[in-house]
Amino acid sequence: MIQRIAKRIGEQQEKNPKQFILAFIILILITIPGIPFLIGNVEASLEQVLPEHVESVETMNHARTHYSADMVHIVLYAQGAITDIRQAQDFAYEIQQRLEGKPKITHVEATLDTTRTNDAKTIGVIDIQANTGTDTANIQEVLHTIQEAITYAEHTNPGVHTQITGFAAIDQATFSTIMSDFLRITAIAMTLILTILYALFRTIRNTLVPMAVVMVALIATMGITGYLGITITVVTMVAAAMILGLGIDFGIHTIHSYSEYRKKKTPPEAMKYTVEELFRAQLAASLTTSAGFLALGLGVLPAMANLGIVLAIGILLTFLASTLLLPPLLLLTEKTTT
Repeated sequence: MIQRIAKRIGEQQEKNPKQFILAFIILILITIPGIPFLIGNVEASLEQVLPEHVESVETMNHARTHYSADMVHIVLYAQGAITDIRQAQDFAYEIQQRLEGKPKITHVEATLDTTRTNDAKTIGVIDIQANTGTDTANIQEVLHTIQEAITYAEHTNPGVHTQITGFAAIDQATFSTIMSDFLRITAIAMTLILTILYALFRTIRNTLVPMAVVMVALIATMGITGYLGITITVVTMVAAAMILGLGIDFGIHTIHSYSEYRKKKTPPEAMKYTVEELFRAQLAASLTTSAGFLALGLGVLPAMANLGIVLAIGILLTFLASTLLLPPLLLLTEKTTT
């Protein structure tokens, strides 16, 4: 039955290649509006990768609920002409006054006379108890409020250096680093894939066409993920590079098979035989790979389950694009016929 389906697809592509391209254009137009939902559902908090029903996590959330137990710290360092952090007492008190009573902040306490380094009081801490939970907007609001308080109190600063830290601050800083790495790594992955494709096929067409097909599948994956309301965390962000790396395999096999058939057959025939030859194997590869990724949902980490779903969707769409879109594109971009 699978072989009959493959033969039928090949025959239809031979007769109406433009209809298959049009179908994917429609797919892209339908899925693109889902991308804003995806962007709006990015969770910066690293705690979103934690399982909800683990005892230590439940205890932490319970403490947050009852005691507003999230802590942020402003560390003050004496430097230069300042040798005693107690010279910044007015500066610390000004920050404390500006933070007390602010939304999400429940308690502020400045400590400038307990921490010693080489018998000199060079470090002080302002402890800020907040009620942010794992909500990124709350965390960003508190951090922004703290930064504003430091800025407005700067006229009383005798010259000490300040640094905001604590889990919430580290959480946000880590997410920013991961976002930067995600964009850089994705760009590097695309560059390496294009380089390898060109090294293998030695033509711009056979380099760009399969990459364009994978990008179509990636865009559609992003849109569908947005429609499904899947939360994107630091774990699921690796999905894009993985889909590019895994999905391009389908395109490489298709390009190679088509090129081999073109040595003896016309472009329409080469396209038809390529689909008939590869359909069964690529279908099996995509289904088994997707099944492996979906198995991530059997674990306790919700972020891993989401990653499995996104990767499974991406691999299946890449298979469809490589089977239904790539052969017609190869046919229509053919420069010579025999």
